[in-house]
Amino acid sequence: MNQNPGRTPRHAFLGLLLIILLGAFLRIDASLHTEVQFPLRSDAGQYFSYAFNLRHGGIYSSEPFFAKPEGEGVPRPDALRSPGYPIALLPFAGEVPSGRTILNITLMQALLGILMVPLVFLIARRIVPDKWALLPAALVAVSPQLVNMGVYILSESLFSFLLLLSIYCMLRQFKAPERSGLALLGGVLIGCAALTRPTLQYLLPLVLLAMLPLLPGKARWRQAGLMSIGFLGVFLPWIARNLITLGVTSDPTLSIETVVFGHYPNMMYPGLPESMGYPYRFDPQIGELSASMGAALHGIWQRFVDAPALYARWYLLGKPLAFFSWGDVASAGDIFTYPTMSSPYYGVPLFTVSKLIMEYSHYLWVGLALLVTVACALPSMRGRIRAAHRIPLQLLACVVVYFTAIHVVGFPIARYCIPLLPVIFILATYGIVALIEARSGQANQ
Repeated sequence: MNQNPGRTPRHAFLGLLLIILLGAFLRIDASLHTEVQFPLRSDAGQYFSYAFNLRHGGIYSSEPFFAKPEGEGVPRPDALRSPGYPIALLPFAGEVPSGRTILNITLMQALLGILMVPLVFLIARRIVPDKWALLPAALVAVSPQLVNMGVYILSESLFSFLLLLSIYCMLRQFKAPERSGLALLGGVLIGCAALTRPTLQYLLPLVLLAMLPLLPGKARWRQAGLMSIGFLGVFLPWIARNLITLGVTSDPTLSIETVVFGHYPNMMYPGLPESMGYPYRFDPQIGELSASMGAALHGIWQRFVDAPALYARWYLLGKPLAFFSWGDVASAGDIFTYPTMSSPYYGVPLFTVSKLIMEYSHYLWVGLALLVTVACALPSMRGRIRAAHRIPLQLLACVVVYFTAIHVVGFPIARYCIPLLPVIFILATYGIVALIEARSGQANQ
């Protein structure tokens, strides 16, 4: 793999430009021509309520104050959801939400999705030649999950962008560990991503554990210290606010829910096919299980003891398969999170064909990415990786392992895998190039 991490050749630059334009067309057209039924339902409504209440009353609350009669009290502060995405919605929360408000938000998210395409190219070209780095960029550009995530008022678009940006920053800082500013920025970006999706808040220790041994001795502790300072500088104010306002560091409700909701084998309450995707709604003991994290773990353990083979198979095999699957059973179906009345994916040829291609190739990309991740973890295989590729591959594999582990513990719905798709496409591309080079080497012997 004789890629040049410096200047991009003209043909690769032109190819990337065309891919960016394709990705831009798909995302903007999806924003303009997708109609979501009740777009501010459930999680989306809470996110917008936080932004609206914060902008108009300086109160961080999920109560839909804009829907209350004028003068009917003030919203109560809470910490159910972290503030990353609501802060991004502040510019759009100046008035009662309308169709125009929703469109403006989705166009903003389309822009974030467009920016992800060159980011993926810049990350990929560190481990594959430029012409091959165009492949994961193209896959990100046309991926229906990544295109469609921008039409919902949900945190996936912002989180995916921040995750990619933090990965790119970390690759640059680990390549030049003497640059303190990049290490600090890397920690800040991980902190911003964790404030957008709290499941990422434990990533930094794993990254440091995996990456520090690959860095020069003197730079290791400087990198660890500066990244930690950057992360805590972003994340600690949120904890301080909760302590001052609510007397707790965080609201455990969502953590408890993700552990409880994810423990049902095959995402069904036993014996009830109609519970598929929403088993907790049919569980008469859900109140007891959700009372606290201790109650949740105790109740799940009791069920594991009663049916060890069933639960072992679910946690070790079923959950990873559900997480990496194409469709999402806990959604409106296929690539749609909420019920969607109209979408280009319902009949526009470019959209339907690209969706078909990505659907049929989905498990190819996932399988290749997981093989590369395993290779990075095995000492016998890791030794065959070129020195220049070890840091980026180790970091990308670390992200895959982290996401998989978190969602094996929690709720393994495919929607939560969407932010990981760009990393999967990059690792899969590396796998293809490595296989081609291995076959070429054997042929020349």
